[in-house]
Amino acid sequence: GHVSWALGVGMRILDEMKTLARSKRREGRQTLIDQQLFQKNFGDAAGTVEACRAYVRSAFNKWYAGAKQGPTSMEVKMHGRLAACWATEQIAKVGQFAYLAAGSDGLRNSSPTLRGA
Repeated sequence: GHVSWALGVGMRILDEMKTLARSKRREGRQTLIDQQLFQKNFGDAAGTVEACRAYVRSAFNKWYAGAKQGPTSMEVKMHGRLAACWATEQIAKVGQFAYLAAGSDGLRNSSPTLRGA
């Protein structure tokens, strides 16, 4: 479903930001990748993507295991849907971080950040 797409987008965003951060330099500053605040925020974003992947995997593994036994309980379905919605919301926040960190590079049509990765 939609969560698989969102997780893929989150991973692509991180890859694009790594590439951009190596060369992006605001006037009078070091490259983006060398700035401590960017490193912290990028680490948060990477941790968010990994947490989303782990939570989705766990919830859907339980759903799949339950479905093999017979009808799936409402609680198992609820956790699967919660994981999917929460992960999608979190990946949107990762995208917002990338868009803001990219600065004017994120505004250009050639930017994968603008295109939605």
